[in-house]
Amino acid sequence: MNLIRLILGMIFLMLLSCESKNVNEVNRLYFEINPTNRKIILPVIINDSTTAKLTFDSGAATGCLHLDSTFCALHPEVLNGIKESFISTGGSGWSSQRTSFSTFDKAPDIKLGLCNLEYDKMSIYNYKDYFRTTESDGMFNIPKNDTLHVWELNFENNYFEIHEAKCFKMPEDCFVTQIINNAGNNCPFNIQLPIFVTCEDGDTISLDRQFMIDTAMSWDIVLMNNAKEKQFFSCKKNNIWTKYLNSYFKYCTVEARVSDKLVFDSLRIYTFNEPNNPNISYFLGQNFLKHFNVYFDLNRQEIGFQPHNNFQRVSNSGYRRYHFLVDKNSQGKYIVSEIADYEGNYYKSAGLRCGDEIVNIDSRPYADYTKVEKLEFYKKDSLIYDLIRDSKPLRLVVKVNKEERQGD
Repeated sequence: MNLIRLILGMIFLMLLSCESKNVNEVNRLYFEINPTNRKIILPVIINDSTTAKLTFDSGAATGCLHLDSTFCALHPEVLNGIKESFISTGGSGWSSQRTSFSTFDKAPDIKLGLCNLEYDKMSIYNYKDYFRTTESDGMFNIPKNDTLHVWELNFENNYFEIHEAKCFKMPEDCFVTQIINNAGNNCPFNIQLPIFVTCEDGDTISLDRQFMIDTAMSWDIVLMNNAKEKQFFSCKKNNIWTKYLNSYFKYCTVEARVSDKLVFDSLRIYTFNEPNNPNISYFLGQNFLKHFNVYFDLNRQEIGFQPHNNFQRVSNSGYRRYHFLVDKNSQGKYIVSEIADYEGNYYKSAGLRCGDEIVNIDSRPYADYTKVEKLEFYKKDSLIYDLIRDSKPLRLVVKVNKEERQGD
């Protein structure tokens, strides 16, 4: 009897301890998502003295901390006692551009709220320039093999909370799926989801695939070039063509169902024209995740999705519609190499064709226009294109549709 009382007493004290910690030491950090870059940026303390703002990127390598080189130059104390191991070249899976990395076999101490984070190594490079940001000093992911905590990404109220794993239980209304560990993959948040899709034209398809969760990617679901279903979605007539880097992507809006509890009436499936990440074909991004509060539990190798009713899509209106592509050939001529094939492309309606050489726009040589000036063409009422087609001069008048739907 005494033994039973002792055990019950110990259980009571453990529960009381967890409850007390939840009340008095809630490790919660709030964030705001800027529509321009749509990154989740959190404050961290480096070596108990230096404050930095880092992007949480679940698609980044888990054992590595990434810091901006200009930030480190302003705060050399973050490198105290740390020596460079080697220099390599790398970059994002979303761009073919690569940059030089200084890699270190040791990382400084990092504190996020009340939680101390440990990383195996660190990379330093011109992060701000490469990712075109002024808001973030680098990026981080959940440390590799962190079995002591459950990380809650709460999109209902925009906060990050780190729970003690031993005291944590998934909410009852969570959809829970197992984390899939792939050999050689440093990005651990891969899951298998059966997503059943119905398109606007009535076509249906099942995406029962392995997806990587990427919180730093803003889009809903992305199919890379190797995805088997890419052609099915990329040829849909209701696709929105959007300019991206030196190429474009398309998206179509669909209805989708993961389970009886997880139903989406306006999910977007994105396909990219330019090959990007060759190793991963299926991604779940921020505008998919924002339907839920997401729980990352490395101790049980689980991810929980708790639906909520506060979904708000974050779009960037700075993304412009894609109309056509121009390449400069070996003779220095500007040749139309592709025309976007969708209803409403006013360049195609005006008669612009692949193979046309663009000489002037509004009587000014095409070569004299800057990239910024070309991006402003949509503000004009009309544009006059002087072309060479089949060795003959041709003039086209393009009437600009100022009401054209923009954004991504």
